[in-house]
Amino acid sequence: MIMRFDNFDWHDSILNSVIINRQNLGLNDIVELDITWPSGERGILLFENVRKCIMDLNSGTDTKDWIYNAYETEDDEDFVSYKKQVENICNDIDKLKCFVIETSTTGSLVKIFATQVIERLSDSPEKSLL
Repeated sequence: MIMRFDNFDWHDSILNSVIINRQNLGLNDIVELDITWPSGERGILLFENVRKCIMDLNSGTDTKDWIYNAYETEDDEDFVSYKKQVENICNDIDKLKCFVIETSTTGSLVKIFATQVIERLSDSPEKSLL
């Protein structure tokens, strides 16, 4: 079964880490989120073919960074603007999605513009979400 990004149990999940992987520079930039779900299960979300990532991260707290909300949207102002900027040079613009993650602990905001998200659980093979 394919799981949609919006269907994950985001509220009260924990954002453990954000890793930007540019080893395949320009061909497949990846943003990796390490999440602990409310069930206690830990998973990795790999955002592949990232075209842009906007992060407003607040650090310096000594508590876990709880996720308040996360969703996929087509209406984000930054996303709409970016698509207009690159529509003539980005060959996969129609596949591009906007993923937004908001945390409650630090008030951080992450926006990822990518074509694909893959979930990898600690004991499970990868599965595509899109």
